[in-house]
Amino acid sequence: MKKLLSFVLLSLIALVSTAQNKQYYCPQFVVGQSASYSYVANLDWHYKDDWLFNDVSFMFPLQSFDDELSNDFSLKVLETDENNTTFELNITKVAIPKSFTVEEDKLLVEQIQQTFQCIKPVIKVEWGTRQWILVNQTDLLLNFYDFLKSQFPNKKVTKEMFAEEIKHFPTKMIKAVFLGFCPGLDAWLKAYWQPYAMPVFEFKTMKHSETTQENVDKYCRMNGSAHVSDDKTLHIEVDIETARERYDYSGPIEMKDDSIATSGGKATIKNDNTTLQAHSLNSATAENKSALYFIQRHRTLNFAADSWVKSLTDNVNVKPDELKSTANIVLKRLR
Repeated sequence: MKKLLSFVLLSLIALVSTAQNKQYYCPQFVVGQSASYSYVANLDWHYKDDWLFNDVSFMFPLQSFDDELSNDFSLKVLETDENNTTFELNITKVAIPKSFTVEEDKLLVEQIQQTFQCIKPVIKVEWGTRQWILVNQTDLLLNFYDFLKSQFPNKKVTKEMFAEEIKHFPTKMIKAVFLGFCPGLDAWLKAYWQPYAMPVFEFKTMKHSETTQENVDKYCRMNGSAHVSDDKTLHIEVDIETARERYDYSGPIEMKDDSIATSGGKATIKNDNTTLQAHSLNSATAENKSALYFIQRHRTLNFAADSWVKSLTDNVNVKPDELKSTANIVLKRLR
């Protein structure tokens, strides 16, 4: 009888653990709160920028940052409710290559920095949808008119013409370029976008489609753990795997249908060949190649009791590592 009761109890515990839902950290900010951050990415990266930063577009290739990409910024809460928070963003150090040593380059950096100081960006974050917008996007772009005019003096574009033109700029592109100057904000937002469950979790998203690229973009596996410490800090540790198509492979990729699972057991990421299989229609050589590159991240997150991110670290590498590419990203709260 005791064995039966133990079995039933353990089964119920397992069911409860398995039934945990994916959740996201829900901050409780207060108007007037502020926090400052430093962001550093140590880079040895040989692939496309968007493999490492999905939503960021840099003016310069990652290699030009001389192995290190750094950025400092602060955020101040202007308005907040249970669904949205509006922040004033102060970019105290834009992400510019350290290799800029020529006087002309230094002047360019100074002008960009001053432009962000004249009109500080205001961003509104929607926690439920995990979206954000630049509230004063038009004012920010108009503020860059004088800077752009100084760089291209022969262009006959008036401020009125520029104001009309920016109405047609794609919002996604504007945000991507903006984050290129402040990639630390991208890391800060991704901290709040990170799904988790306690005490351990496993999430899988695998889309089945005829289109290879569509498959690749939607493939994601996460395994991790989460707990709250005595000082009410939320700690999350997670392994994340996404994929990108090989440039030298043209065969189709097969993936299983969608699945989202949460596990109560310890989990680690593996390159599961039963999940992703490459089949060549054209050449025997392609059959021996992996159809995908896997971008693997080991991420640790800490949220303070006052809702602000205390720290984020991302250790990133690519498999197979024919061109060894790694990145170590660190976001730290200063005050």
